[in-house]
Amino acid sequence: MNEDLLGKCRTCDSQVSREAENCPNCRTVYPSLSEEEVQRYYSNCISCNERLLIRDHLNLKEIVWISIAAVLLVTLWKMIWAWF
Repeated sequence: MNEDLLGKCRTCDSQVSREAENCPNCRTVYPSLSEEEVQRYYSNCISCNERLLIRDHLNLKEIVWISIAAVLLVTLWKMIWAWF
């Protein structure tokens, strides 16, 4: 692979494509850009800011579903132990 196409993630220093939207290792958005470039990019792009908001909501939904699953598992575990 051409070395000009690869960069380092600013968060975890793993090799990523310069065109990657997310680091496959740590999920950093646009990992090969510097922090200043990312701030400049997002301040000029309304659709990118909206995409970040949608991504945050998806993470919140995941947290809620994991919490519900944990409560159900604990309840089921208590019911099973109550029978013995």
